[in-house]
Amino acid sequence: MAVVSYTLDDMASANAQDAAVQLCWERLSNDGVLVVIEKATPGGFGVVSRVRDAAIADDGGSPAKGSRRDHAPKEQSIDFSLPGADIVAPCTHMAECPMARGGVGPGDMMCRFPIRVETPYSAHYKMEYFSYLILRKNSSSDRNGLFQGLATDALNIYGRAVLPPRKRKSHVILDLCTNRGELETLTITKKYNRIVPLLYRRSRKLKWGGLWPDLSPKQRVNAVEEPDDDGDEDIYTI
Repeated sequence: MAVVSYTLDDMASANAQDAAVQLCWERLSNDGVLVVIEKATPGGFGVVSRVRDAAIADDGGSPAKGSRRDHAPKEQSIDFSLPGADIVAPCTHMAECPMARGGVGPGDMMCRFPIRVETPYSAHYKMEYFSYLILRKNSSSDRNGLFQGLATDALNIYGRAVLPPRKRKSHVILDLCTNRGELETLTITKKYNRIVPLLYRRSRKLKWGGLWPDLSPKQRVNAVEEPDDDGDEDIYTI
C-alpha cells in the first residue's frame, strides 16, 4: 500500500505531482492499493481529480459490468496514466467525475467528506474536510467483487452520499453520486420499507459518505404506486 496524504497540492508543479504518483504506482505490486488524500479545497480536489483522470484513461483495468469508462474524455489533459487501475472508493463507477466536468473552481461542488479531529493543545474538536481516492492495481477480482462485501442485504451498491442527508418530518432527501456516473437526488419515504425492511430508517441514519443500495426500476415503480399508510402525499421522484 502507498499513501500520499496532504502532499501533492503543496508541490511546485503538476509535473512533480505526476512523477510522485507515477513512482508510487510503479512500486506497487498486483492488488496493491494507492490512497491519495488532499484538503477539500478547489486545489486539493483538482489534484485528486487529476489522479482519477489518469486512472480512467487506461483500458487495462477491470470495470464492472455496465460501467461507463467509455464516457471519459477522449482527449486527456494529463500526460501520465495509471495502467491497470480500478477505483475502490469513493466512486462507485469508472466514468468521468460529474463534479469535475468543466474544471474545478471556487464555489463549485466538490467531492469531499468530513472527519472530526482534535484541536492541538485543546479538548475541543473541529470538522476537517478532505477529498480522497483509493485505487487498486491489476485487481484479481472485478469491481463487483470489490463492492460486494459493502452491499446491504445482498443488494448492489447504487451510489454514495455526497452531502449530508436532508431529514424532513416524513421523508429523507439523499444526494448521491451513482454507479452511472451521475449526480442524483432521491426522496425516501416509509413506503420503501416494502422493498427492503427498515430501508426508511436506514435512510435517516445514513451518514455523509455512506453507501446506498440499488433498487431495481420495477421495485421503484411498485413503491410509488401504493399510497402511504399514514396518508402522506407521495413525493418520490427520480
